[in-house]
Amino acid sequence: RFAAIPFKQIAAECDLFGDTPLMSWKRHMARRAIRSAFPNGMFPDGYGEKSGDDQDEITQIFYQKDLGLYGHKWGFMVLVENGQHVAVDVEHRTRRLALPRYYRVSGEAYGRGPLLLALPSIKTLNKAQELAFRAAAIQMLGIWGFRAGSTFNPETISLDAGAFWPMQSTGGMLGADVSRLDPASGSLNVSQLVIEDLKDQIRMALLDERLKPQRGTPASASEIAARMQQRADVTIGAFGRLVRETLPVIVPAALDILNEKRLMDFRGHVDELLIGLEVRSPMAAALNANRVSQAISYFELCASMDPDNIDLHVKREALLQAVSEMMQIDPEWVPNAQEKEQIRQVNEAAQAAALAMNMVGQATEGQGGDAALPMAA
Repeated sequence: RFAAIPFKQIAAECDLFGDTPLMSWKRHMARRAIRSAFPNGMFPDGYGEKSGDDQDEITQIFYQKDLGLYGHKWGFMVLVENGQHVAVDVEHRTRRLALPRYYRVSGEAYGRGPLLLALPSIKTLNKAQELAFRAAAIQMLGIWGFRAGSTFNPETISLDAGAFWPMQSTGGMLGADVSRLDPASGSLNVSQLVIEDLKDQIRMALLDERLKPQRGTPASASEIAARMQQRADVTIGAFGRLVRETLPVIVPAALDILNEKRLMDFRGHVDELLIGLEVRSPMAAALNANRVSQAISYFELCASMDPDNIDLHVKREALLQAVSEMMQIDPEWVPNAQEKEQIRQVNEAAQAAALAMNMVGQATEGQGGDAALPMAA
């Protein structure tokens, strides 16, 4: 079963080459849930039977076992009783825990996701909005001063419209008992420029590609496409690392589990030279957009320079097939080889029938013309 693990429950060790040969997952669970999760585990006597709701610390350790010339396998251990008892100790052919990292600094075991990259802007934005709300509250409510010792008590009055305040004097030599100190003028949108700029930075860090609310001249389609391509060029390294550390781990593990459950007979090694992984995601389509535009530009160049011999320069079917795969077109919408052959035969038959009808029509016109001449004479 696939599960997403919280970051704070994971510990990893980084080796010399930046890989993670040792990972642990620690959390607190009910003893009954731990026992049901590992029915074949060797638990202490009476573990999770009488006091099944009691919490216990469970630690799952995934570690790489070096076999020398024979490669390596992955060991899996489950520790309970606060790490004092080993309930499960098995080994697998594949790694059962994927630790994908987005941005990563050399030497660190953990990566930095988009949210962590946007955290400085988020904190600054929260502070800017707090100051903006304070300024708005001061401009609406004002800062008031009162003369101490008089009849006015600020703790017993309410700042509401139409309220009556008891006071000794509203003027005179010493001035009013209550007066507003700040001028009630100014704009409430002083910090909007800073806030909007911070919002744009957060959207960029979180890969938010939604269109903004229309302000002024709307962006053109070419501008939106250029921004998408620029975003793909900037994040291609991080996205490639994310794919590299996710799919090559999950796919062999899934095949190994199916083999253990006797649902699939697959005992080979997943070699990237023989087995390909295709990523179907909007970001992958954006990365392939550049290749698609290059292929279309090459086809248009060949069609413009040598239109009569375009088949000598471009394999049309192969090009269209590659473009449909890069654009992630549903395979059900593209005819397969058998359907293409049937369509080709139908088109050839229709062309042959049209040619035959044309020849019959020409022959009929010729006979009618020859026969009409004597009658006219």
